[in-house]
Amino acid sequence: MAIARMKKVYIMGHQSIREELLEGLQEAELVHIANLREKIEPDVLDEAEIVDQEELGSLHLKLSKVGFVLEQLGRFYTEKKGFLSSLIKEKVVVSLEDLKKVEEKLNFGQVYAECEALENEFVRVLSNLRHLEEQRKSLVPVLGLDLKIEDIRDTRETWIITGKLPVSNFKKFSSDIESELSYTCFNTVSEDGRNKCLFIIYHREEEGALASILGRHGFQEVTFPELKDTPEIEYRKIQKKARALEQRRDEIREEIQRKASYREGLLVFHDYLQSLVLRKEVGKKFATTDQVFLIE
Repeated sequence: MAIARMKKVYIMGHQSIREELLEGLQEAELVHIANLREKIEPDVLDEAEIVDQEELGSLHLKLSKVGFVLEQLGRFYTEKKGFLSSLIKEKVVVSLEDLKKVEEKLNFGQVYAECEALENEFVRVLSNLRHLEEQRKSLVPVLGLDLKIEDIRDTRETWIITGKLPVSNFKKFSSDIESELSYTCFNTVSEDGRNKCLFIIYHREEEGALASILGRHGFQEVTFPELKDTPEIEYRKIQKKARALEQRRDEIREEIQRKASYREGLLVFHDYLQSLVLRKEVGKKFATTDQVFLIE
């Protein structure tokens, strides 16, 4: 493969035409810009370059926001193969003037705000659904308990505990309770083949001995800190809340899917921002003073 001959050139110009020149060089794709800042004494250079750093940081932030929206749209279309690709079957040709106005036409600030709000709500909905599912599972073993959860309270002398015990350990557990404790009783609320759900009432003086028995037989305590009614009523409430959240989850997905029309513009905007970042990165290699820049 032939290698084109290269020539070293220096370009000096006024700061007022710096961006215009950079844009032209970038479009031509014929020039490799060396880092003159490594070759010139620092005290000769313009300390005001911090402005470019701020602009570069702003561009990177905006680029990450565009990436977030594109990732969000892509995530909600993974199951619809061919749909997104149908939006961009052909290479999008955009004039330079339109490219510079793409952010305004896209109204990206509003698009991002809407997508961010939907994403935050979606995360909250999923979190609440997981929490409800945990509550639902914890209630299943005690659905046969005909007591309000808020009424299951300790007294001054007697304490109450509910939980699960492996069926295989139940016989020995019962024997130990009977032989070692005098003021402890329990009732089996339910059984699923692997575990028994127990409702245990005991005198506070036997707390230590009971804890030892529960520990060696694999007892797992189950609590319901946020629930008040009977397990069956609370179970129905949870199912109702879960259905409402599932409906809202699906609505959010549909709202995000309807934003597919933004994707083509977002891809163009993303490329445009990348070109601006590249231009700023190249600009960091310039030697500059207050009025003049020099390129090698």
